[in-house]
Amino acid sequence: MNSSRWPGIDELRMMRRRTPAGTTLGVAVALTVYVIALVSGATISAPDTGWSVRHVGTPEGEDARAIALNGTTLHVATERNVLAYNLDPGGAMRAVHSIAFRDELGFWVHFINIDTYRDYVYVTDIDRHLHTMRYSAATGYEYLDMKRNASSLVVHDGYLFVGGGGPYFMNGSLQVYDLVEPSSPILVGYHGFEDPVARVWVAGPVAYVWTVDSWSWDHLVVVDVENPRRPRVLASIPVNARLGGMVTSEEAVFLTTADALLKIARPEFGHLAWSTVDAVEEDTAPFLHGDYLYLAMEERSEPPFYFQTRVRACKVPETGGLECPQSFTVPTGRAYVVFSEVDEKTFLMAAQDLYVIRVDSDYPETVRNRLATGLGMLGGIGAVTVGCFAVNRRNELRKSQA
Repeated sequence: MNSSRWPGIDELRMMRRRTPAGTTLGVAVALTVYVIALVSGATISAPDTGWSVRHVGTPEGEDARAIALNGTTLHVATERNVLAYNLDPGGAMRAVHSIAFRDELGFWVHFINIDTYRDYVYVTDIDRHLHTMRYSAATGYEYLDMKRNASSLVVHDGYLFVGGGGPYFMNGSLQVYDLVEPSSPILVGYHGFEDPVARVWVAGPVAYVWTVDSWSWDHLVVVDVENPRRPRVLASIPVNARLGGMVTSEEAVFLTTADALLKIARPEFGHLAWSTVDAVEEDTAPFLHGDYLYLAMEERSEPPFYFQTRVRACKVPETGGLECPQSFTVPTGRAYVVFSEVDEKTFLMAAQDLYVIRVDSDYPETVRNRLATGLGMLGGIGAVTVGCFAVNRRNELRKSQA
């Protein structure tokens, strides 16, 4: 049979002879792109860390205002309820118990702080009451006691530190309760302040008390509580802005205000000194997890213009400002943002809703490898296509010349 009657056969024969060269070229280009991607991975926008964010939900349809993790049980204080969630090893959470509160007049109680000690849960409300409950995984919450004059609390080393009012309406105080009998905390230490106390944090033998002055600057009062029965003021740091939150590392304390991040040297390690690290957004909530300082802020998203919470992962260098190359967002505003660490890979976040955040340490290598593989495949496909096109074009030219 005369092959000239089948013009496509000559093209197929030519492609069969020429395609190995095109394939070789494609493989070479693919390998080249892959190697370049691996070598220059630092220039590819692959973050140093990644997160998987699991949305747990809105507890009882209310904003989560404070959380406290005790073992595998997460206690959540909302506007009017305290709820218990079981935290499974895989990060899943499910509500198992709850208790609702009303005051003496039948009005709902709005909670602002929560902490735990052994099987006991302590919460404060907006009316400056301290509530004590016992928790059992089998039966839930058992209400035990209520004390007045408490706005903020934290449990530390067998003591309950409470920020509250003083002898007069515009005064404040730091109250220290011994938890030798957790069902009924015993007041053992007290220190008064001229201004009301809004928040209390404790790190090591030092308490940090935020006092609010309506006419002048707020203050962060540093108090020695090595002897909890005799609190002693070490320093008072004036802050010309509303305080947002505080977190402590092994060597320093990081404090956020309405417009800055402050770093305070831990006074138990030497001279008390503080400095401004960098400017931050208003009311940024800080949290330390691993090598990163997490800062949460509210921002307005693109249309339809709803609010969301952006969480930045920042490195804090010895000198200079913050380095925050990575971030993730959750689609709720940050009226209240609090964090709690589960382990070195997992932490919890309440930003109106509840979220379980899982850190993927292998994320950068995974992203880089996937990116390099994708580029290599694209390069190979493109090179093979170009090779085949060149062969076809050459065959057409030969036929036209014949």
